[in-house]
Amino acid sequence: MPGNEIQVRDLKTDEIVEAGQIGEFYIRSPYSAKGYYKRPEETQKTFGGEGWVRTGDVGSLQNGFIYMKDRVKEIFKYFNNHICPSELENILLKHPMISQVGVVGVPDPDGGDSVPRAFVVLKESHPNDKAIDDIHRFVNGIVPSYKRLRGGIFILPELPIGKTGKVMRNVLQALRLPQGPA
Repeated sequence: MPGNEIQVRDLKTDEIVEAGQIGEFYIRSPYSAKGYYKRPEETQKTFGGEGWVRTGDVGSLQNGFIYMKDRVKEIFKYFNNHICPSELENILLKHPMISQVGVVGVPDPDGGDSVPRAFVVLKESHPNDKAIDDIHRFVNGIVPSYKRLRGGIFILPELPIGKTGKVMRNVLQALRLPQGPA
């Protein structure tokens, strides 16, 4: 809309990033609110300065198009590296054995912030016994070391899906699982 502006800023530094790089979307609009009623801390965090508003959405701007990746609340860190669950989910969905996937961050037993854990639903034609090893090899061959599924891969008969059709990551996060990753 006329009069609206958008920027993508680095998740760590809040500096504006170049086209195509991933960051958080900030918007500035003459129609924007000035803040939250009687919530000065949240107002300062979201409505920072110079009229720019943090959206909480993560993605990139490229050739005039907005590419959404995830929400800031879903992103977690592993040794100061940001991990986007949806990015790992998109990679996992390319594996021929997987029909559904959900990725969450779980506490790192080795002292990092969080590690990625995948919950997958397999296509019926694939056996479970070698699936986990095959999926690990597949993912490890694509992602950098810090994005490896150190939290394990767990096979479920189905994933919890919300009313909007999205995987409910909060439910996956709360699942009680056997000790040690798969």
